[in-house]
This record gives sequence, structure tokens and C-alpha cells, in this order.
Amino acid sequence: MFRPDGSLLPHHQCPMADVLRTGISVRQQEVHIERPDGLRGIALVDIEAIKDSGGNVVGAVNCFQDITERKRSEEAALRLAAIIESSDDAIVSKDLEGIITSWNGGAERVFGYTAEEIIGKPIMLLVPPGQQKEEEAIMERIRRGQRVDHFQTVRQRKHGSLINISLTVSPVRNAQGIVIGASKIARDITEHKRNEAQIVNLAREAEHRTKNILATVLATVRLSKSDTSDDLKELIEGRHRSPRKGPYAVRGIPLGGSRASPSGRAGAFGLQRGERGARAN
Repeated sequence: MFRPDGSLLPHHQCPMADVLRTGISVRQQEVHIERPDGLRGIALVDIEAIKDSGGNVVGAVNCFQDITERKRSEEAALRLAAIIESSDDAIVSKDLEGIITSWNGGAERVFGYTAEEIIGKPIMLLVPPGQQKEEEAIMERIRRGQRVDHFQTVRQRKHGSLINISLTVSPVRNAQGIVIGASKIARDITEHKRNEAQIVNLAREAEHRTKNILATVLATVRLSKSDTSDDLKELIEGRHRSPRKGPYAVRGIPLGGSRASPSGRAGAFGLQRGERGARAN
């Protein structure tokens, strides 16, 4: 036999030795044992002292019950409970009538209700008005043993505010495989939805600006009346070489629709204010 920490338990300290020494029976005491194949397990022992007609201990009956698998299951359940409780996601269970049966810390943070406030209450408390049929459809699928994966919807917090959530719902079955309820994982995606909307708005703004730039470029090409890309390049380079001569000058593009002649004269509508005055005199 071994102690829970794995150290060897001396024979004179084992439960059987205590019973033989004291005459006091042992009930449901947990001990660690080593099987003939070398594997260790956990057992419950019940030891009944045998006494003679004078009350003297003359022996004992020892009964072992192997609980190794049960202990492993209990430890696994405790680990799972710790994971569920520490999760940031809301993890909730309910029966087939929609009554909440468990509520983790994440659910309290997401929805605002404490476990004491919400357990035993209908899940419809979290469903906004007008969306009850959605919850009914989910429960109908659960009754058929079907799972609902990553369903995006809206739910209602304790004080009435709405949140966007991603919902996964799975059927809960008993040992016979019969569906007896549902487990629900709800993740708050409100911030994700807000970021998505911002990205869409930025994309629309970028598209709008791109269209404006394209329209400007097309208008420039039409006004320049350039027949080739070389003509357009020459016009643009001329814009950078020629200084602006007045408020009525069009930078690089004659308002009359024709480029300046080699002599430097502007088109019909490209006259500078100074040239207009000179001709008037």
C-alpha cells in the first residue's frame, strides 16, 4: 500500500494493522494500492474486526472496492469545471424546457446576471423581444439531437442593452444517450462587429476617393485632347515647366481645349488677364 503522495505505507501503519490493534472497524477508507502487474490504483476498504466470546480481537475481514476509474472521472470533472468557470465565454446549460441549470463566470461577465440570480429562470430572459421564435427553433434542433454551430445573433443583457454574440449549442445526453438538455457557449462579438463596420466604411471611402481621382484623370485626358500617351506626357511636363501667369490660367491645360502653340499664344479661352487688358487697349 501507498500513501496519497506515493510514498510506501509501512505494514504496521496500514488500516488492517490498526483494526487488529484497536479492534475498531474501518468504513470506506481510501487507500492506494499496487496491482500484481505493477499498476497503481485507488480502493475503498471496509475492515470488520472479528472478536471471540470474550471480546478479544482474533482477526478481521477486509473488503476492497476498486474506485480508480471513478476517481479519474471525478478529477477530470473537476478540471473541466475549472476550465469552464475560468473561461471568458459564457457557458450555460439548460433543460429541454429552457430552464437554466448552470451558469459560469463568463456568463456573468457577458450578460450581467449572477448565478444566484439566473439559475432556475427561463433562458428567454436573454432573448430580445421579437426573437423568441429563433430560440424555439434552436431548442427544436437540440431535441432532435442536432448541434448549432457559430450562429451569430443578438441577445439582451441584464439591464436591457443588446450585444452581438456567436452562439454554439450542443445537446446534453444522459448515460442512456437520451437528450436531456443543452449546453450553450456564447461569445461576445460586439467589438468584432464594430470593427467590421469600420472596415466597410473605410473601404467605401477609399472607393469613393478612387472614383474621384479616376474622374479627374479622365477629365484631364479629355481636356488635353491628347492623341497618344506621349502627347499627354508632354502636356503634363509642360505644366511643371510653365509658371502660372494669373488667376485665370489653367495650369498646364488651356481652357479653350487646345494646347498652346509653339509661339506661346494661348487658346481661345486660355487668355491671361494681362493679355485681355492689353488687347482691350
